This record gives sequence, C-alpha cells and structure tokens, in this order.
Amino acid sequence: MEFLAIGGVLSSILLLSITLIAIYYKFDVVFFAFIYLLVSIIVLVFNMTICFWKFILPRMEIDLNFWKFVLLESIFFVLTGVFTQIYFNIDSVMLSLMISNVAVGFYTAAYKLIFILLSIPSVLIIHYSL
Repeated sequence: MEFLAIGGVLSSILLLSITLIAIYYKFDVVFFAFIYLLVSIIVLVFNMTICFWKFILPRMEIDLNFWKFVLLESIFFVLTGVFTQIYFNIDSVMLSLMISNVAVGFYTAAYKLIFILLSIPSVLIIHYSL
C-alpha cells in the first residue's frame, strides 16, 4: 500500500507542477493532454521499478486458446458498443455534412444536456433496484 500511495502522490505532484509550468509559459491545449501521457508513463516506470526491485519479476505468457475463446465470446459486446456509438453520433455527422460545424456545436451542446437529464432516471432506477 505504501508504494501505491507514493505513486499516487508522485502522480499528483508531477501533474500539478508540470501544469503550472505549462500555464506560466502559455502552452496550447494539446500540451496539456501530453502532460497526462507523460506523467502516466513516469508513474508506470516508477511502479514497474518498484515491482522488479521489491517483488517478483513478472512473467509474460500468451495463451492463444484463452484469447480465442475470449474474443469469440466478446464479439457481440464489441458489436453492440460500435453500433451504439454509431446510433448516438450519426446525427452529428449528418448535420456536419448538411449544414456546418457551428450548427453541430450548438446541436451537440444541447443534445449532451438533454442526454444527461435523461440518464438521471436510469441511474436512479439502477441504484434503487440493487
């Protein structure tokens, strides 16, 4: 647990310090996304170093029969996810082709607000059914 806590503190300190430096030098938005990637890689290297130094060396094995079974069993979940994304986003794509990106921005902003409001009853139903 102590190494997990150290990794979390390291991540927070790095994110804060690099973000403050980026704000000071007025970097663009893409750099802020890069900050998350960079900090995640640093914390990953830290965690792997601790794992190799204090614990056992991980062994990588690939069980092709297991992966074949898992991929065949999960194909319907993948297709459901893909078609759900298409169903919920095809209207924005069609609107961008028919009108303009400004119209898509207004439409998507309003759509997201309504979608969040519509999801509240679903969350409550799931919460109280458990």
